[in-house]
Parts: sequence; structure tokens; C-alpha cells
Amino acid sequence: FLSTDDESIPGNLGLKDQQFALKWTYDNIKAFGGDPKKITIGGESAGASSVSYHLLHTGNKDLIKGIIQESGSALNTFAYQINCTENAFTYARILDQTFTSNSSQDLLELLQKTPAETLIETQANMHSGELLGFMSGDYWKPIIESDSNTDAYVTGPMQENFMQGNFLRVPSFVGFNSEESLTFLMGKF
Repeated sequence: FLSTDDESIPGNLGLKDQQFALKWTYDNIKAFGGDPKKITIGGESAGASSVSYHLLHTGNKDLIKGIIQESGSALNTFAYQINCTENAFTYARILDQTFTSNSSQDLLELLQKTPAETLIETQANMHSGELLGFMSGDYWKPIIESDSNTDAYVTGPMQENFMQGNFLRVPSFVGFNSEESLTFLMGKF
């Protein structure tokens, strides 16, 4: 979900990957004995947030016929990122202290040439409460994409979209797990 919200590193690639998998499932489910008219998606915590983002995208109208959400929603503050460009460049400067560019293309090239192990290790070592909040390691999240992105997946504030009825209406099972967040608080006190 790392993004600079421009053409170099557009937003919500994780959601777009999930939608690609949904389309593949829709196109191929009959080969596995399934029915494309009965696809239900589900998720827990961040996965439940992804489920609700998929409800907000009109391109999923034929793909999703039901949802299951456990302990998460696109409305949760942990489910979206506000300062994506700033966060991406902060990460780049932690990753490579000699990186001084403000170019998204330069950032993309830095990320592409950096070994995956280094990317993961750097993210794991980031401990800024300002950037991460209490959910340490939960750094890259969906964003509201700018109007200039023709391939935008999330195009407006989630609460506004839900309040205005701009979402898919499908059978829904919504719940929560008690004390789920305790694992994020371990070692914080």
C-alpha cells in the first residue's frame, strides 16, 4: 500500500490486487464447482477493512454477492493513511540516509533496487508513534486517491460514501472479536 498518490507510485495497489483476484475467481470459479453469482468475501481486522473498501468500489458490482466482516471496517482509523507521500519519503530516508530527492520516480527506483529483506527489516525497525500509532508495524494502508488518478479505487471519504449510499448492497455478516487489539499492546506498558 506504499503510495505517493501519483503516477509513479499510485495508491491502493493492495486493493487492486485483491480485486484482480476477485475477477479471476469470478471468471474461473465454475471450473472448481462454484457459482460466480454466489461469491462471498470475508476478512478479519485489516481484512475486514479491505472487504468494506471493496463495497465502495462500483467495479465490484457483479463480483461480490455477500460479505463477512470481523473486527474491522474502512471506517476504522487504522484502516486508512492520511500522509501517504510524507510517509513514503520518510521511509525512503530511513531506508537510505543518503536519499534526499523529492521525486516519486527516484523513490520508486530506490525501492526497486533495494532487496526485499532490507525493505521488510527497515519497516520492522520503524518505531515512530507519530507515524505508526499504537499498532506498531501497521504502516502502509489504503488512501483516498487524488482525482487525477484515472485508475483510482478509493475516491472519497469512506463515511461520506456510506452515508450517501454509495456502496454495494449485499447480504452482510458483521461482528467483532473481543480483546483482539491486546496483541498490539503487548510490551507497550
